[in-house]
Amino acid sequence: MDTKTKYLKIACNLATALVILWFIIFILPRLMSYFMPFVVGLILAVIANPIVKFLEKHIKINKCRSIYRAYNIWSSDIAWTGYWGIYELYADNDYKCRT
Repeated sequence: MDTKTKYLKIACNLATALVILWFIIFILPRLMSYFMPFVVGLILAVIANPIVKFLEKHIKINKCRSIYRAYNIWSSDIAWTGYWGIYELYADNDYKCRT
């Protein structure tokens, strides 16, 4: 291999690495904020899929209703967990400290 082509390959590899690093540091965060609703939707769909399949297969509910019920159950669980967490943080809990 010629010395000139060897250094040319090294320079091309270094330039490619720098362009990829620049893309990751500057462009990727902007793209992530743009595509975040799609990522959140994908995560919700992956979480709800087993519930939907169970409702569809064992309880014999059609897919639209099982998706609605899965999200309804899931969102109510999140709401109750949030309510309980807020209650535990801000409620007057002096009775726990008494000895």
